[in-house]
Amino acid sequence: MGSLCVVYQYDFTPSAEDKRIVSILASAIRVEEERRAAEDLYHFSHFSIEKAGGEIFWIGKDAKILYVNEMTCNTLGYTREELTAMSVHDIDPNFPESRWPDHWKELKERRAFTFESEHRRKDGTLFPVEITVNFLEFEGEEYNFAFARDITERKKQEHALLRREEQLEILSRTSQHINAILDEAMIMRTLVAAAMELVDASAGTAGVIKEGKMVFGEYNSEGSVRNINFVFEPDHGVYSWLAGSKKPYISNDALADPKIMPEKKRDFNLYNLVNVPILGNDAKLIGCFEIYNKTDRRPFEAQDVFMLQGLAAGAAIALENARTIDELKKTEAALRESEEKYRRIVENTSDVIMLTRSDGIISYLSPACKSVLGYEPEDLMGKEPWIVHEDDTKNVKKAFLNAKKGVACSNLEYRIITKDGSVRWVSHSWSVITMSGKPGLIVS
Repeated sequence: MGSLCVVYQYDFTPSAEDKRIVSILASAIRVEEERRAAEDLYHFSHFSIEKAGGEIFWIGKDAKILYVNEMTCNTLGYTREELTAMSVHDIDPNFPESRWPDHWKELKERRAFTFESEHRRKDGTLFPVEITVNFLEFEGEEYNFAFARDITERKKQEHALLRREEQLEILSRTSQHINAILDEAMIMRTLVAAAMELVDASAGTAGVIKEGKMVFGEYNSEGSVRNINFVFEPDHGVYSWLAGSKKPYISNDALADPKIMPEKKRDFNLYNLVNVPILGNDAKLIGCFEIYNKTDRRPFEAQDVFMLQGLAAGAAIALENARTIDELKKTEAALRESEEKYRRIVENTSDVIMLTRSDGIISYLSPACKSVLGYEPEDLMGKEPWIVHEDDTKNVKKAFLNAKKGVACSNLEYRIITKDGSVRWVSHSWSVITMSGKPGLIVS
């Protein structure tokens, strides 16, 4: 630490006793310096603990709180005197008196570890904490030196990440589901239910553009669906915004929002809403969905809109697929109806309708074949029969060769030999269907 030096003003030889006295004085000074250093260190350590940024506790074997720092008092809202008159179970609901013996046993075995719990403030509110505990022994007594820090923000972030994963799962599941439905009404019903789940809202509806108007047919409230009939012009309220901007519309004060019609506010008991447009491949507005009343009256935020827009993109594909399939079904039905109509005409006409391939094989004969030619259609179909009277063969063959080249004919009269051998005059007209640029089928 240093040395003690005695200076004399004149020549002097110290005796052994003088030296002993000086040594005693040096030892006393050293002890005092060490005491002061230890005291300074104690004050510095105490100051550091007092001003630490987390809750610090000294806790006895019986769960009594023996010491708390300044941050603990500020965080929990108690005075130091109040806290040192309390036990752990007074501020931590996860540590009732019955649990403490097991906790103390675990602490002695593990010596130090970290875990999560909750602390209760004086006003009764709870907040999450991460606690590190340490088992210490001093002068024959056992203590728990504990450090706790508020992890509210961390828990919020963890919850947000978990919620994001849930939302992405909802998006993926819904996208697959609605693209497999191929029914417009069911797509919109599924869309609304998924959107409500996605942003934690209690109600919603969806509309599609029909004849230039936005038409809403169902309303979902807490999972209960009922029919509605709301029809809006493109220049009406929220829908004028959608038609013009093609962007989502948020209102977190629906009652004061002039764009929202009074009937909707009243019937749906609105306090906030978000409306998301559904845009087709050409960026044209084809529909929208509107979600109401976020749980606990929380506002709709940008993150909600981001997730709902992902849902809208999947809905746009599903709607266009459903409409394409619907158009195909209508076209097929129209074709079937047309085919049926012409089939009835062909089957009930008194004239013979015949389809002949370019190689001369007959592919179809109408039922009138029986009455006109005397043959059943099956007798001649799939064959290249020749029932023309021999006196007319030359002219008919010439005309038929022209037909193979794509030349039509009108009212060619010639005689045929019927199945019973009788002769009958017929008038024959035909046109040629071109296939791949070549004469393909002769319709007569």
